[in-house]
Amino acid sequence: MSAVKPVKLNLDGKEREFLLDLNAWIDLEEETGKDFNEIGELFSSGKVDLKIVRALVWAGLKQFDEEMTIQKAGKMISLANINVVFDQILPAITKHMPEQKEGDDYPNPPAKKSQSTKSGRSASSRSD
Repeated sequence: MSAVKPVKLNLDGKEREFLLDLNAWIDLEEETGKDFNEIGELFSSGKVDLKIVRALVWAGLKQFDEEMTIQKAGKMISLANINVVFDQILPAITKHMPEQKEGDDYPNPPAKKSQSTKSGRSASSRSD
């Protein structure tokens, strides 16, 4: 059972399943050359990068349609419907993102370094 649930997109006159699981994010990173954080920053900034929107649609659709190509995904999107497409995929993006707590620089900060031990050395600096 998948931890990530698909959403329905209405594209090209047809309802399609769209899934942003780990495979989709990796496909997106490979296609765009941008990592997860860079893609997230673009969406957070409100800047629209058409290549990323097309690649995002492709990556999410191909999880259910192995014959989906980036060109086919691009043909389903136009300047006339890009806002509707974006409104449909935004819940899929935000639905499975980790919650960011106030003061966090990024969603999953590493554990804080341990305090010094009685010997004055931190537990993480011990040498074996």
